[in-house]
Amino acid sequence: MYTYRESVPLGDTEMSVLQVNRILMELSREWPGCSYDLLSRNCNHFCEAFCAKLGVEKLPCKLHLNSVSVCIVLCNHILSLLTGTVL
Repeated sequence: MYTYRESVPLGDTEMSVLQVNRILMELSREWPGCSYDLLSRNCNHFCEAFCAKLGVEKLPCKLHLNSVSVCIVLCNHILSLLTGTVL
């Protein structure tokens, strides 16, 4: 289960609520759930695309580093389950 930690201010958009809803509809077609990839097409990549369309700042590097760390831990866990060894 995910635990909310903090908000990350990325600036304000000049777009209306209607424009933001249109962007979300467009992104929902470009980012179907079946296209998810843990390393190359994850929630951080979606946020980058969303921020770019909104015209706000990019995600801070610390968020990317944290997601990479989680991926490494998850991969090590999966490998240990598959091989029966502790990594």
